[in-house]
Amino acid sequence: MKIGKVSEKKFLIILSVILIAAAITIVFIIGARANRIKNDLNLGRQYLNELDYKSALFTFEGVLQIDSRNVEAALAIADIYRTWGMYEEALSVIDKAISKHSDERLTTAASELQKLIPTPDDIIEINDETLAIIFGRIFEKSSDEITQRDPDRITEIYYASFVWPSVSFTLDDGTK
Repeated sequence: MKIGKVSEKKFLIILSVILIAAAITIVFIIGARANRIKNDLNLGRQYLNELDYKSALFTFEGVLQIDSRNVEAALAIADIYRTWGMYEEALSVIDKAISKHSDERLTTAASELQKLIPTPDDIIEINDETLAIIFGRIFEKSSDEITQRDPDRITEIYYASFVWPSVSFTLDDGTK
């Protein structure tokens, strides 16, 4: 019977060592994961400061792959899409984040993005003549002169100015 007690003690000691090792491993993995997220968030912010939106987007998406509930990464991705004028995509990211985690910042971002997305009432029909007048005033030219240049290009510039509002367009003669 003494042999059974010794074996039982050895078993309990081995089991305790295994459980302690498992606990240490879990703590290490969780710590490494948290550290990776922290480093990637900092890297994403650095890319944003450098206006390297593609790298920032890739980095923040990586954070969401590690932690799909990370609010800061979701907000950063939505802000990049907003900067690019991709309001529906930005709202989609926020809605997905809200479905995983309730946070006031997400709700506020969703509300602000909703205001940027045009509704059918916001859309107006503009013909080439109206565009020629608008661009004529912008370029200080007559609408006939603008229309004669290239009516297709006027429409292209008009629509592109809504998709990329920060981009300036230069016509063939160098006029912006």
